[in-house]
Amino acid sequence: MKRMLLALSVMCFGASALASGLENRRGLETVVQQTRQAFDKSDDGAFRTAHVRSGSRFTFSESGATTVESGVDRLRVVAKQTGREGYSGGTPILAPTSIAQGADRFNWPALDLKRAGITERYVNGKLGMRHSFQLNSRPAGTSGNAYIKVAVSGASKIESSGKTALRFQVGGSSFRYSELTVWDAKNRRLAAKLVPAKDGFFISVDDRNATYPVTIDPDWSFSQRLTHPTVPQYDPLYGSAVAIDGFTVAVGAQADDWVYEQGKVYVYAYNGSTWQLQQELQQNDLSVSLPFGRAVSLYGNRLAVGAGRTAFIFERTGTTWNQVAQFSASADDPYSNFAADNRYFKLIANRLIVAAPDYQNTGKLYVFAPVAGVWQETFSVVGAAGQNLGRRMGFDGNR
Repeated sequence: MKRMLLALSVMCFGASALASGLENRRGLETVVQQTRQAFDKSDDGAFRTAHVRSGSRFTFSESGATTVESGVDRLRVVAKQTGREGYSGGTPILAPTSIAQGADRFNWPALDLKRAGITERYVNGKLGMRHSFQLNSRPAGTSGNAYIKVAVSGASKIESSGKTALRFQVGGSSFRYSELTVWDAKNRRLAAKLVPAKDGFFISVDDRNATYPVTIDPDWSFSQRLTHPTVPQYDPLYGSAVAIDGFTVAVGAQADDWVYEQGKVYVYAYNGSTWQLQQELQQNDLSVSLPFGRAVSLYGNRLAVGAGRTAFIFERTGTTWNQVAQFSASADDPYSNFAADNRYFKLIANRLIVAAPDYQNTGKLYVFAPVAGVWQETFSVVGAAGQNLGRRMGFDGNR
């Protein structure tokens, strides 16, 4: 999953990270298995499941309503009607005649809610909860888009984000319904859009040339709003640098302490239902004022923090983070932007790659790694005049 291609400088680090890569792959396989949460039927007839990576929980009632929960925030959705724009009435979507468990073609758990003329499906996938409808026949009418009306309760705000995405604000959580894709029985893509309404939304499909049945396939995803743990007097620039790896998030606040001109990094960990603050980090030596947290990069239990011309490495043991290294670039240029921008600051396993594209109008690329347990600069390369080496970086494996 971690990609490591230094696109502007062709070099190979070899196979020294092979063992680490195999370990990471085993860890990834464990995470994938943990996310394969089945739909369990309760005594009340409802089906329930959880999406591990997002921390969301789903309840599917016999009436066809779906309740989505993230922390203490709750959203209820239910498909109400099919029809055609410009035509009154429409056809009510009734309660399911059957609700059955299954799996998609990649063996992710699925739940099918079958009704007359329409099947609703949920797939509990790795990245989110896929939600689809299969509309078996063309709604009445000869002009205007076909639609499915979905009622929503629990959201304080419903707003569109382009034609194929909606965002629902529910308490401190943000629920997103997006990645809308629609195709017909001949596998032809159909134009479609999500339209917010006062009490829900419409899925509108241009089916003029469609062959039925038509499949409508958006996704649910979820986010929790992370805010500064205090109410700072001045803007701490909280969130100006963010890193995410698995179940850990690091948020930089490079101007957290205006009095002593010090920054902080806030590390959050996911506990199975919500993100909680794990630790506030600062550099060990607070006698020097630094924009600590100007850049951050996470890899497993290791965190790199940039502070403008200085970088730090922290490692986690259990739930505690400790600083293990502090270093600067050799022959640095004060205008090089070293360790000052997330775009040019990347931790991959036991290597930190830092680009300084403004170094002396040529750009410079650095690699830092532990040697005999001590982090130090192990490689650097300078670009040609005017090249600004490192302005763009990409990663692939060990390259």
